[in-house]
Amino acid sequence: MKINHRQFFLLATLATLSACAPLAKVGETKPGLGPPPATIPELRRSEQAIADGRQLEQSDPRRAIGFYLSGVETATRELWRDAKDRLAVRDYNFALSRVFAVIRDARLDPWTHPLRVPAPGGGEYVLTHHPHANRLWKPQEFDLIPADELDVRGKFVLPRNTRQGAGASLVAVQAEQSPETRQRFLAARIYFAVTAVAHFSERRCEIEFMDPLAVETTNVSGRRLPSAADFTAPLALGLSRERPERIGLRAMLNPEKFAEKARLTRLQPYDPGKIPVLFIHGLQSTPATWAPMVNELWADPVVRRNYQLWVFSYPSGYPVPYSALLLRRELDALNKVFPGHRPIVLVGHSMGGIISRLMITDTGG
Repeated sequence: MKINHRQFFLLATLATLSACAPLAKVGETKPGLGPPPATIPELRRSEQAIADGRQLEQSDPRRAIGFYLSGVETATRELWRDAKDRLAVRDYNFALSRVFAVIRDARLDPWTHPLRVPAPGGGEYVLTHHPHANRLWKPQEFDLIPADELDVRGKFVLPRNTRQGAGASLVAVQAEQSPETRQRFLAARIYFAVTAVAHFSERRCEIEFMDPLAVETTNVSGRRLPSAADFTAPLALGLSRERPERIGLRAMLNPEKFAEKARLTRLQPYDPGKIPVLFIHGLQSTPATWAPMVNELWADPVVRRNYQLWVFSYPSGYPVPYSALLLRRELDALNKVFPGHRPIVLVGHSMGGIISRLMITDTGG
């Protein structure tokens, strides 16, 4: 079948438009605590503190944080009494998420220096955080967004995979880093899932940040509980803001212009005990093509426990042997930066499958 110039132009236009369609859409919403109201006196006090905090968010954000912390602390006492109380978990998570919402909206920073806020009934809370052993994680460098404030849509990020448990599910977004300052094998801008829990010692509240891909449970007031998580929200927010689908066709047609896109990227903090799974996209594509699979894999506790996910991005207009050479160079660099890593599982699609094959083929040279 012959295709005339008009048909070719139409096909090219359709391909361009399809490449520009967003893979995910994320809007911000204002969540509510929802029914049913608590009947236990302790939780009624927690929910009243939450309601009072709502009224003060705009006019007096520090007092609002104080009320929300009171709501968290009160729910914590109920969880100590009954760790299976779902309403206590709900109130705890909601109040703690609102603490982060107010911090973000009011542009406060309790992570560089402790933040003192008025406590209901007198006195004050001191809000700070527990230092993390991972040097990648410095909360003051991230925009911490409560996941329950994000409305996630788009076929690439469905279903929305979450884990029920205790803690505020957050999306941690780091400002764009230059190649000179960012750590090796990290994207220019990071979107990580984070779970936050609160530990009280009198009126001192210390926030502990956890990686939900690495930690399945948490400690709340001496009780071991599943840790809450939203695995889809950071993936969706990254896709909606970065719009990687716009690059695939252009990188195929003009690969030299996108030469700097050829790199390995880790989708989660490196863990030497986990097996790296490396996804390699195909022609006219980007690593975003793997988003639905990543979304499903992160929802599987066996995968979370044993594997870590990586992607290789490259301009697909390059000859296959050259793209394979670029990947080999990245893998050599990986071996130097993380010399003790587990054997890598390669997963390729289309041209990515050919590139994967070249990684394990002995050419006899």
